[in-house]
Amino acid sequence: MLNTSEKKYSIACVTGASGMIGRRITQKLLDLGYKVRVLTRSSYYNPNVEIFHASFENDAEIDKFICGADMVFHCAAELADESKIYESNVLGTEKVVRLIGKYKVSYYCHLSSAGVVGDTNEKWVNENILCSPNDFYGITKLEAEKIAGRNIEGCNTIILRPTTVVDEDHLGQLSLAVYDSIINRLKVFLEVPSVRT
Repeated sequence: MLNTSEKKYSIACVTGASGMIGRRITQKLLDLGYKVRVLTRSSYYNPNVEIFHASFENDAEIDKFICGADMVFHCAAELADESKIYESNVLGTEKVVRLIGKYKVSYYCHLSSAGVVGDTNEKWVNENILCSPNDFYGITKLEAEKIAGRNIEGCNTIILRPTTVVDEDHLGQLSLAVYDSIINRLKVFLEVPSVRT
């Protein structure tokens, strides 16, 4: 993800640092010697980072969070609360991108979702595939991608679309291999949506 032989950036900002991906990006940046700021709505503690407790409604705090930064990793997203999904995923991204341009941030990594693609019969899916998300979350993440993909002068932008995210504490469907039981099999049967290949 980051080439340590290249110029070191002084300040890196991470939204959604309490999530599985944001947490690991934050730690990797710290390991590489970056000064890290994190933006979070939840209770979050890490003595090695500068913490900004705010939602995307707080314009002043978001401005302070990005001011002076060289890198921004935008991992924050709302998945569950439908009343906040658009505000967080679309309007939040709009604010982040505007401030990246304002403060001439050099590197922007936008975390999207494979859910923007929707159902497909294609064997191989790449960034050129026609997207047709089938839920409101996917719709907002696709709209956020379009905002993130705007040409920001002097900024190297990357958009990532991870699929199901797991770690050692949240195995998801991989838990079957570790905790194989009739209950877990039933959970997978009931929870996994049909996927056309």
